[in-house]
Amino acid sequence: MGQRREVDLATFFEDKSDIFKIPRVYKNRDALSGNFIPDELPHREEELRRIAQYLSYAIAGNTPPNLLILGSTGTGKTVTVKKVIKELKNYAGGMVETLYTVVGRTQQQTLIFLGQQMGVRLPARRGFDENWRKFKNSIDGDKKVIVVLDEIDKILPSCDLLYYLTRQQNICLVGISNKIGVMEMIKDKRVISSFNPIKIVFKRYNSSQLADILRYRASMAFCNGVLDDGVINYVASLAAKSGGDARYALDLLAFSGDIAISEGRSKITVDIVRKAMNEVEIEYIRKSISDLTDPQKILLAIVVASNENLSPSAVYNICKKVMLSYCGRDLTSWRLSEYMSELDLLGFVRIIKKGRGKGKGFSWYVQLDMSRDVILDIVREELNKMDIDFEHVVKLVKLAKGG
Repeated sequence: MGQRREVDLATFFEDKSDIFKIPRVYKNRDALSGNFIPDELPHREEELRRIAQYLSYAIAGNTPPNLLILGSTGTGKTVTVKKVIKELKNYAGGMVETLYTVVGRTQQQTLIFLGQQMGVRLPARRGFDENWRKFKNSIDGDKKVIVVLDEIDKILPSCDLLYYLTRQQNICLVGISNKIGVMEMIKDKRVISSFNPIKIVFKRYNSSQLADILRYRASMAFCNGVLDDGVINYVASLAAKSGGDARYALDLLAFSGDIAISEGRSKITVDIVRKAMNEVEIEYIRKSISDLTDPQKILLAIVVASNENLSPSAVYNICKKVMLSYCGRDLTSWRLSEYMSELDLLGFVRIIKKGRGKGKGFSWYVQLDMSRDVILDIVREELNKMDIDFEHVVKLVKLAKGG
């Protein structure tokens, strides 16, 4: 086979057929990707140094302490950990084993992901305990192993995998989560006693810091002169208002570049960024809904299907029916309240408290807190993946309202 030829996007499209003649905008679009690990991480030098310090103990043959990396979405947690892991692998060679995975829907799926990186096939049809023994036996007892579980909160409140990992003398567990109170989510006393991590909190970026990050990434991503004056500061200010989310800022730049190309323009202006905002928002909503648990997706679908205020008891009764019919699982009122509170925090729904009049107490209602038109198709798609008919949910809502 021939060698893979490196292609410079800045010149690739100059002498090709008409369909490939597009404006020269990108040098390396990957530099704006969430999977890209840059040489520098502006404004994360201190966090990088601390994580590297703890994980470097493995080079001397010591098991590093367990770590918990916390911070809001887009604060650089994952890319910082990945950079340390990459540097550690280059420095330590085969002395240290490093495994990274985004947590799956179940602990079994997560263990299978880890096994794949060890070159171990763990069949899903086998029991978790059997797969764990096979995974454990694949680990070289002379090596230190660093296991990174991104979005670790997904497999809580109780999890045998966390217990087993934290009980191994040669394994260091690094958890990453955007939920500051993730430790309070753990209900398994065994895990609580064995998992006492050092916490490293990533603060949100401010507008000035985001501008520095964008300039650095943009210098690698775009051809010279593509970004109009004011674009970087404008995107940085938008991202700062969205909670200091660098991921949002980088996506906004990437979408802006794509729109410029589609319009046959070789310059990214503030007006183009404004156009890109809608596309980025929809993609963020899509990802946020995709990341919800199955019960949360069902709850959201019920509120979307209603399109008006619903009482918590009505939501509970409908959700319980759907869960039993399609998932074979029951749902306690306490658990539903927890799921609903999380949907409220994420901005999908609003829990409204209304007075009934003097001395008559209060009524509680659940209301959709974003445009129904924006999320209807996304919710329908997610339910289809779960083999749940959205129209059946609509019928159940109508029955509950006496329709």
